[in-house]
Amino acid sequence: MLLEIYQKSKEHIIKHNEAHLVLITKILLGVFGFVPAFDRYFCSAFRDISKNQMGFRAVNKTSLKFIQDFYQANQQEIDELQQGLFVKDFKGSPTTLNYPKAKIIDMYGFQYGLNMPHKP
Repeated sequence: MLLEIYQKSKEHIIKHNEAHLVLITKILLGVFGFVPAFDRYFCSAFRDISKNQMGFRAVNKTSLKFIQDFYQANQQEIDELQQGLFVKDFKGSPTTLNYPKAKIIDMYGFQYGLNMPHKP
């Protein structure tokens, strides 16, 4: 179902076969909270975590399965972080909504990728 939502979103938003991976995953993360944003840092991080067995250049069954496995391997820590992080309203005040688990994984991947040594 997630792949179908990705594809339908891409069809409605992207015109003329333009780049779509980062934009669509950021939209899906912000609207639904069920997939990390596949930006440069996240993808670099998860390529490294997978020991370059996966490219993380597309949202597909393989990349989603790896993220699922990553979550399951780190479930306790991710769940604990999620319970302590709350979405803020437009004034910056915390709401009663916890960050989605995909956002926790997204933040981890972004920070990991940001801290990676730059490769030529």
